[in-house]
Amino acid sequence: MSRQYLSVLFNHGGTMAYTYHNDGEPFLPGDRVLVPGKGGKGTRTVTVHEIRLPKPRFETKAIIGRAPPPPGKLL
Repeated sequence: MSRQYLSVLFNHGGTMAYTYHNDGEPFLPGDRVLVPGKGGKGTRTVTVHEIRLPKPRFETKAIIGRAPPPPGKLL
């Protein structure tokens, strides 16, 4: 499986996207994923915005994995 580069949004309806990489199961736009928290503390849940990005010229952080569903949401 090859590395997947994708952009994520930290806020619902946000406009600033950040690029991360994923070496695990592929994700799709709209998926909720976990990324490292600011300063390496904890994790943050973000939404995948765009996939199939070219490899960026800068270092990217790794997606940790799929986020659990929000409370009250059925699978």
